[in-house]
Amino acid sequence: MPLTIAFDVYGTLIDTAGVVTALEGPAGGRAAEVARLWRDKQLEYSFRRGLMRLYGDGFAQCTREALDYACLVHGVDLLPEERVRLLDGYRRLPAFQDAAPALGRMAAAVWSSKMMGRKANVLLQINASEEKSKSGVAVGAAVHLAEQIDSMPNLQLLGLMTMAPLTGDLDAARFVFGRTREIFEEMRWHKIGGGKLRHLSMGMSNDYEDAILEGATLIRVGTALFGGKAEGDHDTDDTPDLDAQLRKGGKS
Repeated sequence: MPLTIAFDVYGTLIDTAGVVTALEGPAGGRAAEVARLWRDKQLEYSFRRGLMRLYGDGFAQCTREALDYACLVHGVDLLPEERVRLLDGYRRLPAFQDAAPALGRMAAAVWSSKMMGRKANVLLQINASEEKSKSGVAVGAAVHLAEQIDSMPNLQLLGLMTMAPLTGDLDAARFVFGRTREIFEEMRWHKIGGGKLRHLSMGMSNDYEDAILEGATLIRVGTALFGGKAEGDHDTDDTPDLDAQLRKGGKS
């Protein structure tokens, strides 16, 4: 059976507490508390925006607003240049000290002689929306990269994955899904994957129906399954933040 290894990057390989040092200047002894609240609110805002389809400009906006909230709660007044430096630093968080050695040992085990003949399954991510904020191979280079992966003896390309723009525009999402399906069909025509290219991973809670109509075989629907806070649930803190706007359906 082929071997598949997946990681949740944040909190597993990447240390989100890595911003504490950068916060020590403006926040002093409250740096760790600010960093912790920043991360908590970042995740909460991301979840709430996804649930209510108020996407703004995506995760970057959640990160900015969560930092502003954390600083407001702890009474930290950031200079404009400090805010820019902190937000830039969040895009360059350090890995945990044991991450690189552990990955090295894992790689050595996977590629050792006792593992030869076993393949790691791969889904190739396509940046079909051509957004700078998204990872993934460019549309024009996708087939070429797939051919390279196909030539690697210990990798098995099983399909493609993509994400639609976080705008709530279902027509734009449908276009991205359709574009990815066309690339997928082109790869199958070239017989990339040796007949095992069969998966299209695309579509989330807000757009999975359109993704399925465009051929998705894998969808990610955590919000649709688990939901958010119960209706009528209110914070006891009177501090103004994004939560109130989201509950009212307002835009920031």
